[in-house]
Amino acid sequence: MADDERYTEEEVGLILSRAAAAQAGRSMTLPELEAAASEAGIDTALVRRAASDIRSRSDAPAVPSTGVFGPTILVYERRVPGRVDAGAWQDIVSEIKRRTKAEGGVEQLGKELVWASRRRNGVGRELQVVVTPRRDHTLVRVEERTGALAGGVYGGIMGGTFPFGLGWILPVCIAALEMPVLIPVFLVAWVYGAYLFSRTIYRTVLSTRQAELESLANGVSEVCCDFLDSSSTSGPSPRSLPANRDSNDA
Repeated sequence: MADDERYTEEEVGLILSRAAAAQAGRSMTLPELEAAASEAGIDTALVRRAASDIRSRSDAPAVPSTGVFGPTILVYERRVPGRVDAGAWQDIVSEIKRRTKAEGGVEQLGKELVWASRRRNGVGRELQVVVTPRRDHTLVRVEERTGALAGGVYGGIMGGTFPFGLGWILPVCIAALEMPVLIPVFLVAWVYGAYLFSRTIYRTVLSTRQAELESLANGVSEVCCDFLDSSSTSGPSPRSLPANRDSNDA
């Protein structure tokens, strides 16, 4: 095998993956990965991005079951390798406002950033974003409580259609069929149909919310990665965000 032989992009990937497989019994920290990449001529910033992407893909959304009505809380978590300090708060809040378009406020609790949406007169989303620096990584948590949404959908559809159901079930069973005994059967069938319709609507809305929250979690994680990348340069760092600052657009 000649030393000056060149390999295609696909062959390079296969060679490196096989070499990595040979190291399968050994775990490596992020600094060790960066050191190995630097020796191979690979930009360490790309290593951090790749590590963040791997963590993001492995972090599945935590959606607890709440019985027949479906989940009433959605949680997405991302783990970004490396610490993000308060100098990145301004950038993170700007990303949250850009993606959510929701009215909210931000609070800095020690080294932790907490952004929460505001509901006015019981209207609005219950959304929260928490960015927590740990010893060797930063945890991004996006959470939304959808109990009010579930109550509005199920209560509005089932409660609104019940009188209409009575309006046709009673005349049909009593006058047309002359079988009042069928009234409970028709009512149960009507209520169950309204429930299935409500569940379909709620699941559809929930699916849209899940996509939005996942996109938000990924966006905040990308900002954290960008800040980590830029922190290794000599350029100025982003401005710090004061505690209890309102995040509403002026």
